Amino acid sequence: MSMGWVRPPFIILGVFLLALSLFLPRSDSFLVFLMLLGYLGIFTTIFGRASVIPLILLSIYGFSIAFPILMLRVIGEPSAKLVTSTVTPLLNLFGLPVTSEGQVLNLVSVTGDSLSTAIRPECAAFTTLGVFIALFALMVLDIRLSWKKVWWLFFLGLVGTWLQNIVRIVVSVAAGYLWGKDALLAMHYNAAYVIFPLWFALFSFIYLKQAGWKNNTARNAASS
Repeated sequence: MSMGWVRPPFIILGVFLLALSLFLPRSDSFLVFLMLLGYLGIFTTIFGRASVIPLILLSIYGFSIAFPILMLRVIGEPSAKLVTSTVTPLLNLFGLPVTSEGQVLNLVSVTGDSLSTAIRPECAAFTTLGVFIALFALMVLDIRLSWKKVWWLFFLGLVGTWLQNIVRIVVSVAAGYLWGKDALLAMHYNAAYVIFPLWFALFSFIYLKQAGWKNNTARNAASS
């Protein structure tokens, strides 16, 4: 591909992206993103219009990183309080003797140990919400739906992603009640790797059903 094919706006954009990758403040959260941004700047400068799709994909990836950081700063504390006020009555409903003081949950395990765990702003599902939004954007780009369906599915996805986080916390505290502090910590750090994929698999099924995926697959098989 010759350089003459590249339009000046893409060259300017490429140089700008490369400069951003070099001069933006470094942090562990954005290190990989900044590296990819630098490579994308070089790619954009050389190949021009071919960089549009990589630009979209990197923008989605960057959003998934920046979203939880922004939300923590804007509504972190109120969200943690909402999670606490939701989780406590749910745990009581399931028979767990949990009380809350502010954003701290207190309980006595079946072995007689007193346990306390704090619901911090980081527990408010902002990371998984960012991941969900990024995945949803990729789905919308790949499998088109009417905007009416897109909006209600997006809302359903946000609510479901927030609720799966509530389930994660309830399961973690229940594990602590039954098996002690180590079980609570293990579930806290690992349950999301099981619960979120299960929820997203269900959401994907609903999305594909709305897209008529099953009917389209059968129609394509019949015509081949």
